[in-house]
Amino acid sequence: MRKQMPAIPKEIAAGFPLSWHAGVGQFMKKCRQKQYYFGVDPRAALEKFTFEWPYISTGKAIPELGGFTVEDLCIRYMDYQKARQARKEINRRFLSECLVVAEFLATKLGPVDVSALKPSDFEDLRQYIRGTPAIVGNKIGRVKAVFKYGFDQELIDKPVRFGVGFKAPTRSEKRRHKAAVGDPILSRDEVLRLLEKASPLLKAAILLGINGGMYASDVSEISHRHLQGEQKDWVVFARPKTGIGRQFWLWPETREAIEAAKSHISDRLFCRRNGEPLVKHFEDGHRSDVIGTLFWKLKKSLGIVGANKGFKAFRHTYRTVSDRQGDQPAIVITMGHVDAGISAEYRHLGKDSEPRIRAVGEFVRQWLFGEQVLDPVNDPPNDPDSQATP
Repeated sequence: MRKQMPAIPKEIAAGFPLSWHAGVGQFMKKCRQKQYYFGVDPRAALEKFTFEWPYISTGKAIPELGGFTVEDLCIRYMDYQKARQARKEINRRFLSECLVVAEFLATKLGPVDVSALKPSDFEDLRQYIRGTPAIVGNKIGRVKAVFKYGFDQELIDKPVRFGVGFKAPTRSEKRRHKAAVGDPILSRDEVLRLLEKASPLLKAAILLGINGGMYASDVSEISHRHLQGEQKDWVVFARPKTGIGRQFWLWPETREAIEAAKSHISDRLFCRRNGEPLVKHFEDGHRSDVIGTLFWKLKKSLGIVGANKGFKAFRHTYRTVSDRQGDQPAIVITMGHVDAGISAEYRHLGKDSEPRIRAVGEFVRQWLFGEQVLDPVNDPPNDPDSQATP
């Protein structure tokens, strides 16, 4: 007996990909002379088709469903990361990045039993991860971290095998990309032009970037208490990204700009009119960045071009110029970097280290405002072992 096709809801009727097989009484689709059936209910059939068709159309085995699924793992992983964020072990930005990856995995592989995953599944997943080599490498690393968590917590019996098709970009790929887009470096002239036209807030942010290698997120998080010394001319601040302490001397120009733009309604040194942070990260991965937006508009108005010249370029320029000064241990402390070659004792020398750290800042200041003009790209650096000061 031929069975009548059920009504397809209007919201999924347009472009509905399945045909009705009256004899079998199910929705179906043919591939390579073979018919595949997806059930009676139109919504359930469409959901099943959406999941299975990429495997059917490429001749791959359909993964097993049920058991401990990828979606189950992602839920457990996010519960763990949210608990870490509540304990202040990670910041909101990191949590939002974890959520983006978890939702990505749940969307692409959610119903699949983790134990049924194969390298080919991750090879297929790789095509959906796009961006620069650095972005791709970061996303692949975060995907692997989800499954490592599952194994470490004994939620899955054995490590997941990702295969050769799910690897981070190689160093040579990163070098080729860097050569194509250029170094994230600003010239002295470009920095001076930006400072001349910047609003008070953006001017303070730019000076903190070139004075001490701060990112936009660093500028957003710095508070009044991080300004220390009798003249408030030292920044002592742990980077939000790593928690690693850093300190650097503030130029007179930077102190003046801070005074002109600082907040009087928040513990943060700078904030929005309503007291909220200048850079906000939301759980869905969305980022609202006042500094980045202001900088992009100013850069465009001045005709400063370059795909790699975002606000981060100030930090890269600072490091490139300061390397010419030669005191690498002091430079690393101003940057908040980890360097195995620098003893923990040096990081806690306090005022004994201040002259050397200040000398680094004065060197970069002279590059920008003084007569000493260096090309941050082409001028060779000093001997890294040298402790010379300007």
